[in-house]
Amino acid sequence: MLKLAMAQQFENLDGQLAVLDGPGGSTILTERNRKCFEVLDKQLQAGKKTIGIFYGAAHLPDMQRRLAGDYGLLRASEQWLPAWQLQPARPEKPAGGGK
Repeated sequence: MLKLAMAQQFENLDGQLAVLDGPGGSTILTERNRKCFEVLDKQLQAGKKTIGIFYGAAHLPDMQRRLAGDYGLLRASEQWLPAWQLQPARPEKPAGGGK
């Protein structure tokens, strides 16, 4: 039930994130992203080819703009993976063939 309640709150998350992203961006988000890209640049200059960046969803619009504008990278695809099972669990049948 908790997952279902949280999922209902997440449904309107895009609108809430737009407030954080705003025209000048949130200082917290943009400064953390700036620092992230400083580290990314150092790793690329060191010759690293496989890099993972783990940040929350609110950071992603700014990160996507930076990747496109500063690095010429464009998103080629999108893949959604299920994180939660939200259907109610079916009751188990009693052992021994009972009804």
